[in-house]
Parts: sequence; C-alpha cells; structure tokens
Amino acid sequence: MHIPEQVDVLVVGAGASGIPAAIGAARAGAKVLLVEDDPVPGGAAVDQYVSMLSGGPRSGVVSEILARLEQDHALTRRPVDRWWDFWYLPSDVMRVGFNAIRAEANLQFRCPARIRQLTVGEQNGRPCVTGAMVPGPDGSEQKVLAHVVIEATGEGQLAEQAGCEALYGEDARDDFGEALAPERRTNMVQQCTWMFISQRRCGATASDDWTPRGMESGLGGSHKPARQRCPDPPAHLYLHWGSRVDCADTRDPYALAEAQWEALDQMRPKLDEFHRHGWTVHLAPRIGVREIRRIVGEHVITANDLIEGHIPEDSVLVTQRGFDLWRKGRHQMQGYPEVQPYGIPYRSLVPRGVDGLLVVGKCLSGTHLAMCAYRTQALLGQVGQAAGVAAALCALRHTRPRDIDFGDLKPLLTDPPQNMVISSDPQWVDHTKVFRPRPEDP
Repeated sequence: MHIPEQVDVLVVGAGASGIPAAIGAARAGAKVLLVEDDPVPGGAAVDQYVSMLSGGPRSGVVSEILARLEQDHALTRRPVDRWWDFWYLPSDVMRVGFNAIRAEANLQFRCPARIRQLTVGEQNGRPCVTGAMVPGPDGSEQKVLAHVVIEATGEGQLAEQAGCEALYGEDARDDFGEALAPERRTNMVQQCTWMFISQRRCGATASDDWTPRGMESGLGGSHKPARQRCPDPPAHLYLHWGSRVDCADTRDPYALAEAQWEALDQMRPKLDEFHRHGWTVHLAPRIGVREIRRIVGEHVITANDLIEGHIPEDSVLVTQRGFDLWRKGRHQMQGYPEVQPYGIPYRSLVPRGVDGLLVVGKCLSGTHLAMCAYRTQALLGQVGQAAGVAAALCALRHTRPRDIDFGDLKPLLTDPPQNMVISSDPQWVDHTKVFRPRPEDP
C-alpha cells in the first residue's frame, strides 16, 4: 500500500483509543494515516482478550462500534437491566474495528508497521514532533510528515523518546498532594492478567454438574458464577480473568514474557481441570497489561480530582467510574472513597513542553491512583476521538495542540458527525448509560 509522504494527522496504534482518534480526525476533514504494529486492528481487545469494553458513559464512535457489535455479534440477548458488562469474541471486535476504519474516505490504514521513533524538530525553543519514520512493505523506512501525531500505543514509549516526561509506578504522597498515595515513590504498578476463553468441546463427555466461573456468553461480572441465566440458552462460551501476576517492569518486553510464563505455571492445574470436564481453553496471545508509563501533560489528573468531583471547562469526557486497583491478593475496588462525576481535561492529552503531539490511552497525564479509574477501553476510546478532532482542527487552522481554544473545539465534538456527549448530569455519568444517536443523526 502506498504510504503518503505528508498527512494532517498521524495516529500510532489501532486499539481502543487509536481507532476512534483516527475516525474522529477523518470525519473532521483531516487527511489521516493510522499505523499499527500488529497485523490486525483492535489492540488489547484482540491480542489480550480484553474484549469486555467496560466503562462508561459511552458516546460517539465508541457507541457506534458497540452498537455494531451488539447488532451483528452478540453472544446472547442482553437483559434490560444489565446490558453494560457484555463481552464479544476478539475476532468480532477486530472485524468491526476494521470495517469502521475502512468506511472513512480520509483515512489510510497501514499494518503491520512498528514505528520505533518519532521525528522531532524544534519550534519556539522547545521540541516539536513533526512525524515519524514508517516502515514500508520492503522493510525500508519512509519519512512521513504530520501536522499532529497522536500516540495511542498504550505504552508511551514514543512520547518519552521524543522528550516528554514520563512517570512510572506509585507516586509519593507529596508529589501531587494525594492523601491516598504512599509516603514514598515505588515502582509498583497494577498486576498483569492472562485472560482466556473457555468453550465446551463438541462431542466430549462433559460434566453436567461442573460449570466454569466466568462471563457466560457475554453475561455476568468478572468473578460471578456463570450460571446466571439469560433469555437465550447459554452458548457455552466463557471469558475468564486468569492468573494475576506482578511484573518487574511492564516497560520491558522480556519482563512481560517472564510474567506471562509465571501466569501460565499458576494456571496449569486449573486448565487441566477444564480439560478433564470436557472443556477447551483459548489463551490470549499476550498477557494483559493494565499500567505502563504515564506521560506528564499540561494537567495531571489526580485522585483528589476524582474524589472532589473536578470537572474542568476543557473536559472531553465526564465519568464517575471509581478506583479499580488490581494488586497482589485481590482485585481491590473497596476501601477507597466514592468518587464524584469528574472530567478528563483536554490539557491532560497535551504533553508538557513538547509540541505537535497528543497522547491518549492509559498513558495520558494522570497519577497512578487516578488512572486506575479511567483506564478502561470505552472511556479512553472517547478521549481518543476527542484527540483526533482536536488534531484535525490544528491541521486545518495551522496551529498547535496546546494553542487550541476549547470553546472552538467543544462544538465539533458534540455535533454530528462526532456525536460525543460531555455532560455532568448524574443520570448520564452513571456507567450504565449509553448514548444512542437520534434517528436523524448520521
């Protein structure tokens, strides 16, 4: 495929944040190149089996993708009172994502192509990202210039290499004034989980009195018995959160590989039990990673912002999702204060001291405690879409991300064709609510 030499917006990473970012930019009139290092789009939902796109509220491109999944790939009918925590087969998430990308005339998609570094110049006395070296089909690299680059890899490595300040691990109490934080900084991050899907073997002698614990055919919670019944007969498919393990350094691929082997060793007895009872198991290709770097932006979201309910004027999303910290011993949501509706400000996507770049996904600017709340795919997808629209606005007006007037940006986010909802209404920010475009909306 031909790689353009110059685009308005370059999006690196075709996952939960990158796909909405690229679509949002394309719909806003920008010429967009989306680059992914995997052979297919989808990110964590596809290669880590994190295919329960949790978090809310949901609007814009995220709502469209979920509606398409529900219409064409639902594993069972949704109970009216529990629609939000359904999961989908990773291959179906990939298909829907690919079709959404292909539907945009202004958007080109290149994969597999791993970008190893961004190109950086200087403007107004500070670093300015100007594009990237993109691998071509023959292995050679081509320089692609872009007015704005959006890093949506979930790793933050490219931003750090470009000169952005990066945080890793627990912040100290005095770093950001968080009373919930430890006294000193540590390198502790949230645990990794190797997810898997179980399926009853056709023709096997299965134990009728033995049922896996997991999310049955898209229904249930991550640790609830699968025998909750749904209106349709069960499809005998279950999504499981497997072993949770610590990783010495989630920035290090070799450390992640060691964590993955440790998780497999822990799961062996359980997996053998599945097979004895007539079930087979599909392990995700990669272990799930909840936390890596966090890139310091013009605003750092803190636990205090969540507890006190700060909704800045430049918020691109308002949610009430609470602390969801995965640590050794248990999945810990209890024991933390209840959060109020809080905003994800546009300034948290703009790296401090570096121009020409926006960072989305779990690497956006926040503390260790804050990101454990907003890190879910459905939320970050909407933040990604906002970044894409902002990047397009920058390109069309020949300005930089930090110089945008949010008063000009917000109507572009909320009006068609973006259809995002940015509201602090308590009925909206509750995670069980979803935005469905009006019939007359495109």
